[in-house]
Amino acid sequence: MSKFLDRLDRLARGPSTPMGFGASSRVEKLPAMGLLASVTQEQAASGSLASSGIDGFIIKGAIDGGQLSSFVSQVGDLPWGMEVPCLDGGTASSYLEKGADFFRFGANGVEVGALSAEEPAYLLSVPLDSEERILRGVEDLPVDGVVLTVDSSGLPLDLSQLMSLSAVRCMFSKYLLVDLPGVVGAGELRGLRDIGVDAVIMDVTSVSGEALAQLQEDLLNLPRQRKPRASKSDAMLPRNAFRLPATRQQDDDDDEEDD
Repeated sequence: MSKFLDRLDRLARGPSTPMGFGASSRVEKLPAMGLLASVTQEQAASGSLASSGIDGFIIKGAIDGGQLSSFVSQVGDLPWGMEVPCLDGGTASSYLEKGADFFRFGANGVEVGALSAEEPAYLLSVPLDSEERILRGVEDLPVDGVVLTVDSSGLPLDLSQLMSLSAVRCMFSKYLLVDLPGVVGAGELRGLRDIGVDAVIMDVTSVSGEALAQLQEDLLNLPRQRKPRASKSDAMLPRNAFRLPATRQQDDDDDEEDD
């Protein structure tokens, strides 16, 4: 299974409390959501972000074998994946052999057969304004997560944007990642967490190290929800939201059997 998905599951479960004397002082502190850094080929090859404490990297576009080998040797066990415009079986296999943990792609240009390996995670980028019938169809696709992108004019996040993201969240039970055009504050992160976002993606090309560190600190200090959000299966409620209650005839039949 994907190491990045394992990480998201761990974050969703929350910190575990060790048993025994002095256990309360050893509770692990975990961020409220995952954080992926979207990097260029040059950043990936430099390895400058390998020790930044994020949960993984997405490399944008193709990268030559030498640069990729240099990157892989520096990140160690940290999950990394590729953002690709298209995906076939050969391309997927070549990246998997080098240690890719996940792929991000759009719906066009992706061969279904390329999504058959069990080890990596498959993340589907979906337009935020997609029709409801398209969004509901995502549930049965061979993908693990959905990526929604907030455009460059969408910061700071306002309530209407949060409503749009929340409406999409209700359409499927897959992991939900939101690609942000810039750094957001603790209040915005809390809003994203409360609607069920599992991770955020940050293009770190134009983000300073201080801003990235602040984002990580905000995620770490974000209080966990008092009321656990619905399980992933509960996210499918809208499909059955208009289920009719039992008919009066059924109730009458039950009463007669009791007599």
